[in-house]
Amino acid sequence: MRQRSGSVLVVTTDDSFRHTCKGWLSAEGLDVHEARTSAEALEFHRSGNYTLTISDAVLPECDGIELMQRIQRLDADAPVALVADGLSGNDLSTAALEAGAVDLFTKPVERPRLIDLTKMVMARLEEQQARKKRSRAGHTPDFSGIVAQSDSMKRVLQLARQVAPLDCTVLITGENGTGKEVLARAIHANSLRRRRPFAAINCAAIPDGLLKSELFGYRRGAFAGAITDKDGLIAHTAGGTILLNEIADISVGVQKTILDFLDTETYLPLGASSRKPGDIRIIAATSARLEERVRDGDFSEALYYKLCVFPLHVPALSERLDDIVPLAQHFLKNLESQMGRAVPGLSREAVRYLSTRIWRGNVRELLNALERAVIVGRGSLLTSADFRIMDGGAGRASEHPAADAGEKLWTLPPEGIDLEALNRSLTDQALERTANKVSPAARLLGVSRATLRYRIRKYGFDKRGGRPFAGT
Repeated sequence: MRQRSGSVLVVTTDDSFRHTCKGWLSAEGLDVHEARTSAEALEFHRSGNYTLTISDAVLPECDGIELMQRIQRLDADAPVALVADGLSGNDLSTAALEAGAVDLFTKPVERPRLIDLTKMVMARLEEQQARKKRSRAGHTPDFSGIVAQSDSMKRVLQLARQVAPLDCTVLITGENGTGKEVLARAIHANSLRRRRPFAAINCAAIPDGLLKSELFGYRRGAFAGAITDKDGLIAHTAGGTILLNEIADISVGVQKTILDFLDTETYLPLGASSRKPGDIRIIAATSARLEERVRDGDFSEALYYKLCVFPLHVPALSERLDDIVPLAQHFLKNLESQMGRAVPGLSREAVRYLSTRIWRGNVRELLNALERAVIVGRGSLLTSADFRIMDGGAGRASEHPAADAGEKLWTLPPEGIDLEALNRSLTDQALERTANKVSPAARLLGVSRATLRYRIRKYGFDKRGGRPFAGT
């Protein structure tokens, strides 16, 4: 079926309204076709697709919703707008939009609004066609900007590559500072929406009323201080991607509004009387355990399942120890570009320090520590001392077994210790923390892989059921 680009079909028995619409749309350079009945409208659609169909909500043979459904059986993506009289408009509004109408007008129809809708539908159609063209041309997903040497992070990126070209919602979970927004941006950059905007909003930092207006916009007079109309992020990011960060912290009222948007792909700006279509991909992120919030009744189960079409979990830095040094080197390279000067490298002692320190703030804390060390460092190589200057020195010494030689990190208790039992316990903890991977566990303990393998055999950890050991 051929596509009638830039063509509009007007379906109504009201001759005056039909001629008025034709005059307005023809003046915009559009090809306008007219039909008086649903049968005529369906004949037009059998011969070609239309950019937009504008139909009366009530027709002699059937209502506008039924006509729209018949049209969409011929062309599933056909945009249809309905026109109702002033009295029935409110009753029809929800039913029409839930059925898939792109808009519902009430008479008398305003020319600017009709023209704006037509332009919006045409722009969306052009974008869809462009996406299909780009998809056919092929695009190799590129996540090279995300450092991933560890197996756990490589698995995350493998899944992200698979979901990026699709248009489904994604829920990214992980502790604070693990890089959830970085991953969301990479998914957008590798999607078919990559030429459209990306926006991120921190839901936890914005009060409910302001969050709604930031997302959906408002109309003049909607509240005190609303002296002009203002579009929200959904309008500004049309065709692109919005990241809803810390989604677990939104109120029940905002949850319902977002669920309504995801269900209908339409939204109601504050103070507006009619809904607007929104072409946006949603990515949500949270550091909370969203399943627990659902069980506790604090988060909508329906919204959870709407968001969690494709879940991705970003592991904590303690679960991706192989990434610590590559991340540090990556950040140092970026800092060199930002500062416009050479920055110190990492000494072997600094590498050991970074690899064995506990990073409770994850990747964000690692980056901050590197920035501080670069500022205070004076040599050509960073040492652990450059990091400890800003870490409170001995106050954190118990976390840093890679201290300078001669520095007392622990005090022997008067009653002494059982060194064998301590070695056994520390070995067990290191293996537990690294999922039984020998190399990362050896780095945590500050021993060689051969020494650790000896301890594993000595303490019988290799005979423990269900505990395989990786060779790396």
